Amino acid sequence: MKKKICFVIQRYGKEVNGGAELLCREMAEHLSRYFDVSVMTSKARDYITWKNEYTANEEVINGIHVYRFSAVQERDRAKTDSLSAVFRKDVCGDEKKEMEWLIAQGPYCPDLVEALRKEKDTYDAFIFFTYLYWPTVAGLPEVAEKAILVPTAHDEQYIFMKSLRRIFRECAGIIYLTDTERRLCERLFQNGDVPHVVGGCGIEVPAVMNPRITREKYNLGNYITYVGRVDEGKMVPVLLKYFEEYTKRHNNGLKLVLCGRESIRIKKSEHVVSLGYVSEQEKYDVMAGALCLVLPSRYESLSMVVLEAMALKVPAVVNGACEVTKEHCIQSNGGLYYSDYYEFEGILDRLQNRPQERKEIGLCGQRYVQEQYSWDTVIKQIRGLIESSCIIRVKR
Repeated sequence: MKKKICFVIQRYGKEVNGGAELLCREMAEHLSRYFDVSVMTSKARDYITWKNEYTANEEVINGIHVYRFSAVQERDRAKTDSLSAVFRKDVCGDEKKEMEWLIAQGPYCPDLVEALRKEKDTYDAFIFFTYLYWPTVAGLPEVAEKAILVPTAHDEQYIFMKSLRRIFRECAGIIYLTDTERRLCERLFQNGDVPHVVGGCGIEVPAVMNPRITREKYNLGNYITYVGRVDEGKMVPVLLKYFEEYTKRHNNGLKLVLCGRESIRIKKSEHVVSLGYVSEQEKYDVMAGALCLVLPSRYESLSMVVLEAMALKVPAVVNGACEVTKEHCIQSNGGLYYSDYYEFEGILDRLQNRPQERKEIGLCGQRYVQEQYSWDTVIKQIRGLIESSCIIRVKR
């Protein structure tokens, strides 16, 4: 009989737009070949509001049984932002205020945590995604001896919260996405003795892409692209500012194509095309036809979209202040990084004016992904961690 494992994550569904959520879904589906897999999650599609948009308590998505729980309150952005102002590296430590922030951050689903208490003995292992949300911080301690954490952590103000120490130190195992993330967490939590694996993400891209059809459909011409949440947290306004300056200085017809749901207003422009949420196939079609993929975010724990672009032989252009994505570029030679507008401008000119170099960068990126991020390798590691966690629990 297959061992039973349960994923716990803030959002889950085909319509959900988010890197951690997509990784969770793909990991669950790949592991379902070896385990009986379920998911506990909220009824929210949108992390901005946590509105209960899914109506069913249970559903099956690609063979995975999903249990959904209502958030008892929608997110009050003003309150969350006000509480966030308290959390700076030099003032963290008030666990009461930290929990108040975590509840406001959401999704606040007490019934989900109660279900974990009741179903603790039903499952052999629980896999919790993302350290930053209430279901993980409140839920993991209920099943700590059989819990595996996928923290998706990076160096930001919230990771210094005192309330997090328990989930990083008392879990049965950790799946880190990069060595950068592992080093950060071990430095902050002194948890190097917790069993772990590094590289919990496999990258698969479609065998066939149709960039020409997509280019004609949206009248794109020559373009760069951004894929992901279109919001301030990903520094999209900075990208828009940089690209506006670039178009003023270079009348070469280059466009910026945004793929992802908008949570900020996008100013209409002949040079900026916002497609909103697109299907997975169309996302890959857009990326495959781009001069490069640009990710301006400073805070990433992995960035699947950077690896997907590399798998497509499309150079990645990233913010040099983000250690993780910068390290991808350095290790692979499959991307470039910038620290200010002028370096951003220079990279775009370089990629347009040196097609052979751009091709070589693309090939290096593809080779890096094939060698480091195949699902066969990743799933073998995760299966080993799950099995060892089960063995550890039996010995206790």
